[in-house]
Amino acid sequence: MLTGINYHNISDWIERHTACMMVAFVPFQLGVALLLNAFMDKAPFPLSNPILGICTISLGAILFLKVRVGNPNFRKKEKIVFAAALLLLFQSAFEIMKNGNHGAWLWLSWAYVTAVAAMTPSLLKSGTLLLLTLLSTAMAILLGKTPHSPVQNVGNYLFFGLQSIGLCLLMLHFLRQQRSTVRRRYRQKLRKFHELNFFFENMASPVFVKDDRNNLVNLNQAAAALFNSTRYTLIGKNLNEILPKEMAEAMWQEDLEILSGKEMKPSLRKLSLPGLPYPQWFKITKKAYTFDHPHRRGVVVSVENIHEQICFEEKLRQSEKHFRTIFEKAPVGMMMVKDCFSQFIEVNDAICHALGYTRKELLAKTPAELSHPEDKLKALPLIEEAWNKGLEFITLEKRYIHKSGKVLHTLVALQLVRVAGKASHLIGMVLDITARKQQEEHLKLKSTRLKKSNEHLKEFAYAASHDLKQPLRTISSFTNLMLRYLPKEETRPEVFEFADYIQSGVDRMEKLINGLLEYSRIGNSQMALKSTEVIDVIITVCRNLARQIQENQAELDVLFPMPEIAIDPLKFESLLQNLISNAIKYRRTEEAPMIRISATEQDNSWLFAVEDNGKGIPEDQVENVFGLYKRLDADKDIEGTGVGLSLCKRIVNRHGGEIWVTSTPGKGSIFYFTISKYLNTSARALQMPKTIA
Repeated sequence: MLTGINYHNISDWIERHTACMMVAFVPFQLGVALLLNAFMDKAPFPLSNPILGICTISLGAILFLKVRVGNPNFRKKEKIVFAAALLLLFQSAFEIMKNGNHGAWLWLSWAYVTAVAAMTPSLLKSGTLLLLTLLSTAMAILLGKTPHSPVQNVGNYLFFGLQSIGLCLLMLHFLRQQRSTVRRRYRQKLRKFHELNFFFENMASPVFVKDDRNNLVNLNQAAAALFNSTRYTLIGKNLNEILPKEMAEAMWQEDLEILSGKEMKPSLRKLSLPGLPYPQWFKITKKAYTFDHPHRRGVVVSVENIHEQICFEEKLRQSEKHFRTIFEKAPVGMMMVKDCFSQFIEVNDAICHALGYTRKELLAKTPAELSHPEDKLKALPLIEEAWNKGLEFITLEKRYIHKSGKVLHTLVALQLVRVAGKASHLIGMVLDITARKQQEEHLKLKSTRLKKSNEHLKEFAYAASHDLKQPLRTISSFTNLMLRYLPKEETRPEVFEFADYIQSGVDRMEKLINGLLEYSRIGNSQMALKSTEVIDVIITVCRNLARQIQENQAELDVLFPMPEIAIDPLKFESLLQNLISNAIKYRRTEEAPMIRISATEQDNSWLFAVEDNGKGIPEDQVENVFGLYKRLDADKDIEGTGVGLSLCKRIVNRHGGEIWVTSTPGKGSIFYFTISKYLNTSARALQMPKTIA
């Protein structure tokens, strides 16, 4: 015990061991007296009954063991110390009674001084008062000693007196320390109570405390807010007063079951309370509670607002239901799989029907087992690349094997699903495009055949034109030779007239053949696109038609500005030259030709207009003017082949536009045509956007 003393915690050590020292004082004091009396001739501490002393020592030792080894609580320590004090008092009273009452005044004075010392707030003052009393009493004994005094000499008195002083001081310290400890513990409990009460009042979740009569004993601010009131107003009220009768009765029945010892799981209720804007879902947890009074019990009710959670779960269930409906009823095949080599997680009826398996059979297989041997690993690198790059959607074409063995061409779209940032599974949509693939192959074959046919037609056109021109040249040559060898005087005039008809027919046939060649060449030749100023093309056309313009005294009016667009300059030049030449050719005899050219920008194209003041076109023949070899009935006498406007239409179509005409007979015509803005000037070929193509 002594080795455990620390200078800085002596007070704590004394507090822990005071009870032990006080109890040990009884057997220690009597034991010293018995030993001295046994080994000395003259008894320094005369005892009237040694057996009583031995019994007192034994009882004191037993009490010491209880307080030391038993580790009792505070109340039990007090009882043990009180019992030891009674033993010491009994032994002292017995000795005074047996040895005479001459020393009774001494013990009474000590009791008085001890009581006064106990009332002194300072242990130092109490100890000084007891020591002065001891010294003054020793002087009195020394001067007026009697043979029958229980204290035989001053030394014995001082020995027992110092022990008594120590015992008194220990008792005072023990009592004061215990009182301080009680106060400290009370303050700690009070602080904990205030802390718990603060936490209870400011909890976010509502909490109610009810007794076994369904009265509110306590509740926090969150609980009071549910009733749009304060906690002090609601405490003491019965739940039947503040809740609907049916709800209060149902909750009261639950409370009775809990108070009877039955464990109740948390319940879910939809409550409509004054403090809520609308009925909301709550999770209610109840626990039995015992009050300080032994005959009063109650229930602690914890309420958690889970309305948002319930609504979210309901939306989640609806969303899952919708997804399940869409997944199962989708007209295209749907599947859910972890990877290409794992079994299907889920499939719908459409994919089962497409592959010829039942749902049970298909769920036992993997995508790789159903894939065409050449396409088993086709999707794997795409999926790995998508996972690594963070993509969410990939598409590919893949072949599957039907249960019957036939090959299915499919378009597969895969949605990559991640959970917590990690790869989870794939949701796939499988569209059977076997019929489309067959159609594509059929169209590809037709396109190849058509391309070969066009090549053959092109070769035929050139060959036919060459072969057709040769007889024409022969007819023309031999007609001229025939006229040369015929005598002019003897030849009838009709012969020369017939020869002119033959030459005129040959010339017209040659023009028709040349027009056909030009029409074929424009349709099959490549487009040489480049950014071109339209005004430059118009100037070139005017130079080419300078003689025709001068002879007919035509005027050309160009409205500025003219754009710079991507066109094939030579073909665009042929387009304008045909339109302007026709405007001059089909003029009115009484008025000089007037031609106006304008350009207007639109969203996706440029709109050009070529307006003239010529004869005009009858309304019933407007739609036929762009046909090949189509000429107006009134223009049969005017030289022409009927190919020019057909060439114009083909040139405009090659530039991604359209051409049409509006006309008023006797006043003139307006030819409109559009040129697309989406022509690639950096390429030789014509490229149009998908919406236009």
